[in-house]
Amino acid sequence: MVFLITAVVLILLAAVAFFIIQNRGKAMAAAKVDVNYTNENGTFLARGKLDDFVIQKNDRFAFLVRDGVIVACKDNQKHQDFVFYTEVEK
Repeated sequence: MVFLITAVVLILLAAVAFFIIQNRGKAMAAAKVDVNYTNENGTFLARGKLDDFVIQKNDRFAFLVRDGVIVACKDNQKHQDFVFYTEVEK
């Protein structure tokens, strides 16, 4: 009888651990950015992960955003790579 109760408890613990791991993966997958926005200034596309994504304006300009801060830009007609901003010391 004790063996049966122990086996049931272990199976329940394994099931709970499995569901916690599954839900954790879904929460991480939900942290993606995929937004299209159009106004009088143009069309904006934002794609990537929540902590690292790119905003494109009219298929010409691209802005790299990391941790909520624009850290680089690129003019698609002139550059292949992003030009990173540098901090100005006061």
